[in-house]
Amino acid sequence: MSNDGRWFAVRTMPYRTQDNRIDGVVIVFSDITVAKNASDELFDSRQILLKIIDSIPQRVYWKGRDSVYLGCNQAFAKDCGYEGVDDLIGKTDDQMALPNHYTADDCLVMESGRSMLKLEEALADSEGTRIWLNSNKVPLMDKTGRVAGMLGTYEDISERKRLEENARVLGLSSLQERFDTQSEQLQQAKGKLQEKNG
Repeated sequence: MSNDGRWFAVRTMPYRTQDNRIDGVVIVFSDITVAKNASDELFDSRQILLKIIDSIPQRVYWKGRDSVYLGCNQAFAKDCGYEGVDDLIGKTDDQMALPNHYTADDCLVMESGRSMLKLEEALADSEGTRIWLNSNKVPLMDKTGRVAGMLGTYEDISERKRLEENARVLGLSSLQERFDTQSEQLQQAKGKLQEKNG
């Protein structure tokens, strides 16, 4: 880097005479400031994006048409049994311990070019406990508009499902209580009517 903030690529070559004798050095300076600044901005932008992806509660992953994982967030890597993102990148669906229908949906998204959104499905976690996931899968397009891969996200909605089930059960209990109360009132009214007509 120069004093004025510009970046240069330096290339040195021997200067040869016509009889192929080295008679000096040729030094070529190429101003690469624009490319260097663009590279730095791209790096910074990527770091910010990765920080955002790692800070959200959803699991995020993306892969190419060949089903090779190109990236993910830390939470997805951990769910798949890997220490970090770098351990997962380059793996294929065959090397992952994911349910077959889950990866089949990924392939369907890439083949059809259509998103699959708000998929709710029950799975067993590594300890055999039933969990619920809400998944989204969208195709990733290249600059020509062809499907180049897919992006998937999911989040654990088990707690929400448990609360919904509790509310449903309580709602049924409440209905049963009302039915029992009304049945008892009806029986009392019937008894009074029979006494009166009796």
